[in-house]
Amino acid sequence: MMPRVAAGQTLGRDLGPLVFTLDQLAQVRGAVRGMLTGLDRERAADVVLAVHEVAVNSVVHGAGAGVLRAWDDGDELIIQIENRLDHDTAPAIQTPTSDRLSGRGLWLASHLVDDLAIEVTADNAIVTLHLASTKPTKARRQLQAG
Repeated sequence: MMPRVAAGQTLGRDLGPLVFTLDQLAQVRGAVRGMLTGLDRERAADVVLAVHEVAVNSVVHGAGAGVLRAWDDGDELIIQIENRLDHDTAPAIQTPTSDRLSGRGLWLASHLVDDLAIEVTADNAIVTLHLASTKPTKARRQLQAG
């Protein structure tokens, strides 16, 4: 089953809502990659990886499915991933430690985009990624600094 794109929506600089499950993460990555035309290859790869990490969390730690929305507001590209919560634990960015087997996805994503925000409602978690410019991400700057 392919992810569903709402009627009237087109790829390019406006996408969604795109409903997905774990089996459809490749299509999610492809849809986001299609929106990143014009970005340098490394920057686009960073953004696709960030979206992948958040999308995996959405499915694994949510209720089994997520919804991707993405648009360009003229100043920045905004990507939102929303999922229904199936437990009381809200997503949080945590610095990885060597004794923790999981919990790196949101932390990694936050270093691969310009900004990452988490909103939790009574039923949903919404993670919003902002790509405001073509400057290197925090992670890429650290690698380049040596």
